[in-house]
Amino acid sequence: MRTTQREKILRYLQVYGTITPLDALREFSCMRLGARIWELKDEGWPITATLAAGKNKFGDTTHWAVYTLDRGGRTDAGETGCEGVAELKRKAAEEKKRTEIGS
Repeated sequence: MRTTQREKILRYLQVYGTITPLDALREFSCMRLGARIWELKDEGWPITATLAAGKNKFGDTTHWAVYTLDRGGRTDAGETGCEGVAELKRKAAEEKKRTEIGS
């Protein structure tokens, strides 16, 4: 079975502790690191974001996110402040059933 970008990013965080969008692009050809981080947080992984600043090749100041895996380990998805995708789908299916029954 093929390893997903999300799994690769999690493994990278577990080994190195932090990841930036440039790391993700170079290592995994991942253009949407923020989306993969959201998915990991939704699964209960304690990841925090901080902003870093530096100069680009033109000398302009630029900012980017640095994501850090907190070493405390995985939590229940409800503790991250994100409602799980599976939970949202379950609620939507229940609502659809209620609507169909009421028709």
